[in-house]
Amino acid sequence: MHGSPDHVLQDQTGRLLHLIRANYWFDGEGIPDDAYHEVLYRKGLQAAPHCGGQHWMASFSPSGYGYRFDAFANVLASLFDVADDTQRARVDAFIDEQTAKYELCLLPAFHPVIKPLDEDWESLQVMFSYSFKNRPYEFHNGGLWPVVTGFYVADLARRRRFDEARRYLRGIHRANALVMDSEAWAFPEYVHGRKFTPGGTRHQGWSAAAAIIGHHAVQGRGPFRIDAHVG
Repeated sequence: MHGSPDHVLQDQTGRLLHLIRANYWFDGEGIPDDAYHEVLYRKGLQAAPHCGGQHWMASFSPSGYGYRFDAFANVLASLFDVADDTQRARVDAFIDEQTAKYELCLLPAFHPVIKPLDEDWESLQVMFSYSFKNRPYEFHNGGLWPVVTGFYVADLARRRRFDEARRYLRGIHRANALVMDSEAWAFPEYVHGRKFTPGGTRHQGWSAAAAIIGHHAVQGRGPFRIDAHVG
């Protein structure tokens, strides 16, 4: 009913969808009507020829846009239908190009890796709670994550790209089976992006959940369901 909480929520989600599309995907030279900040957007567009039109931008702030590939954000953009089919195809192509370099078929948290000589290295070094962990190819700095890959399997399966979905699901199983502390099937937190060794904490529920999400997805069951409110 018009004016009901559901109608308000629908309007809010539609508005948010429009803003995400306008501000986080660079494609072309025009400035969207709903660009959050025209000057910031224009500078971002000029600085992003290497990634504009290939994947969603990771973030923006008064200092500018973040141009690294945020795998989970891009996967969720597809799962929640923020992305259209053209955008999905471009993101898929970008992911295929990057994961072809890996021994295990898994998605990195972010790409490319930040290294000590990079401009962002100093900022990265102060972003931790107890000790610095994001060395190159570790944790969120190029580490490969089963949990992120599990949602990508679900997205591929939802689009009936079952061969690709099964390929990434096999990567999840191989990652979960890696040995940590002399124990097979350690379900590691992440996999090193160059050595392909298990890293982080073992016995991670979200790594196990990635396999379950992927398994059900290739059988036609999505990772979540949104029910319409009846009242």
